[in-house]
Amino acid sequence: MDMNSNIRLLVISTSTIHGSSFLTYIKDDLVDFIPTDELIFVPYARPSGISYDEYTANVQTALADKGIRVSGLHTYSDQKEAIGQAKAIFIGGGNTFLLLKTLYELDLVNDLKAAVAAGLPYVGTSAGSNLTGLTIGTTNDMP
Repeated sequence: MDMNSNIRLLVISTSTIHGSSFLTYIKDDLVDFIPTDELIFVPYARPSGISYDEYTANVQTALADKGIRVSGLHTYSDQKEAIGQAKAIFIGGGNTFLLLKTLYELDLVNDLKAAVAAGLPYVGTSAGSNLTGLTIGTTNDMP
């Protein structure tokens, strides 16, 4: 059996399009893709330097009308366990380098890879989509 046969990815280049609110144009596809009403959000890319709480609140607000309960990965005392028990995960956009640096510092990269390989639905926008490639060389966050 192909070890990649369980992988479920929804990768999107951006979370907004001109003239729309955050996640508006992809909200229905995102909700249809995840088989749950619970979503763990990874806010570590921090677009424009916003806090983890602010970024998570943006996702909570955007998905509230769809009945999706969003919790920030940063709020869990055991983030590895949270990933292992997640029903779906969403990694948002922002700074790809900061995102990856933070995931390495927290020793979460391999946990995410293993969970996604086991079939955890993964949604990634912008920086979150860059993580799904073989390298992050596709990012536009070049120093």
